[in-house]
Amino acid sequence: MKLPFILPMFAALMLPPFNCAHLADPCSNRLMQRIPSPDGALVLSIYDRQCPHNVLTAASIEQPARLPEENGEVVCYLISWTGKHPIEAEWKDGQNISISTKDRLERIDFAYPKESCKGIKISYHVQFRNEQQTSDSPEVVAKIRKVLAEIEPCITPYYKQAYSTNDPVGEVNKWIDRGQHRSAVEYVMGYAYSASCPISQATYQTMKELSDTFDLKPGYLERVEPLVKK
Repeated sequence: MKLPFILPMFAALMLPPFNCAHLADPCSNRLMQRIPSPDGALVLSIYDRQCPHNVLTAASIEQPARLPEENGEVVCYLISWTGKHPIEAEWKDGQNISISTKDRLERIDFAYPKESCKGIKISYHVQFRNEQQTSDSPEVVAKIRKVLAEIEPCITPYYKQAYSTNDPVGEVNKWIDRGQHRSAVEYVMGYAYSASCPISQATYQTMKELSDTFDLKPGYLERVEPLVKK
C-alpha cells in the first residue's frame, strides 16, 4: 500500500487542466497574464492554478474575453506544469509562440506539452534538473539513513495510526537497497513533513546537503523548514 503523503502529488496531475463547466474541478485559476496575438484574434493566457494538493502553472490559447474579468473561450490547452513557475511567453508571429521559464523543471513536471494548435506552432525552452537516482558515495547513503533514524520515532506511529501495515522506514530502506537514493530522500522529507516531525538543526543541514546532492526541487526543503527546532 502506498503511504499517504505520496498520493496527492500524483493525483493532482490527473485533474482536468482548467475549470470547465462540465467537469467537477476542485482547482481555482488565477489569471497571471494575457498576451494578444499580432492580429488580436487570439490571446495566450497564463494561469496560476491552485489545487487541493498541488500548484500548477497552466497556459491556453483563447478567444479574447468580452470583459477583463471573464475568461475567453478556450481554443487549445497548451501546458499544465507542476509547480508555480515564472513564464516568459511571446507570439513570434501569428503562427508561432515561444514559451520558457527560468526555473529548472523535473521531467514529470513537463508532462504532455502541446506543440501545435490550429496551425500555430508552440516551442518550449526549458532546463531540466539533474535527476540521477543513484549515488556511488557511501557517505551519501549514510546521511540518508542518519536522517531516517532521527525521524523514525515520529513517522512510524503517525503512519501506523492510519494503516497498521504501514512501514515508512521499511519503505525508505527499500528505495535505498534498490539504489534509488534520490527517491529515498524525497520520501524522507515527505514523511517528516506529513507527520510534522521536529527536526534538529544538524538534521536539517544534512537534508539540505542531500537536497543539493540530488538537485531536488526547492519545495521539498521548504516544506520541512518550519519543523526545525529553534
